[in-house]
Amino acid sequence: MTFSAMDAAGYRALNDEAFQKRFAEVKDLMNADTLPEGVTDEMLFAEADLIKAENERRSKVNAFSSIKLTKAEIEERNAKATSVLAGEGNVVDSSAKVEQKRERGFKAVSEARFEESVDYRRALADHWLHRKAMPAEMVARVRQERAAGDPVAVSFADGYTNATDPTWGS
Repeated sequence: MTFSAMDAAGYRALNDEAFQKRFAEVKDLMNADTLPEGVTDEMLFAEADLIKAENERRSKVNAFSSIKLTKAEIEERNAKATSVLAGEGNVVDSSAKVEQKRERGFKAVSEARFEESVDYRRALADHWLHRKAMPAEMVARVRQERAAGDPVAVSFADGYTNATDPTWGS
């Protein structure tokens, strides 16, 4: 059996049947006890990489080929693309919408419980990761909110203490 190396263009040119046949040949060679003269392991590994890349490419092409557009849908898409290229249509300023979302998001966090604030979460992360003491005012504020009976609050056991930080449980 003679084996000649192929490049990516050669694999692209193969139809599905020829591609599967080539894949089987390379697979058989990789599993063979001895390689034919002139064939090296490096050649086979390069072929395997090319086969893998071509298989991925064909999978993507097949995924998109399942999308079927009617003639009217194609004409509508082309008309919209032509009008956009001609400069027609309204300019959409999406930055204003992003600012509104940011403002609403920050307002929601600021009106929410203190435990959900960025400052508290950072302090808690520092406490757990770097064994830094929790600021007393933060601990007091969280306790105050929990004592107010916030039904959404996630409460830990009241007697929780941290052996490395005696101020936390007090």
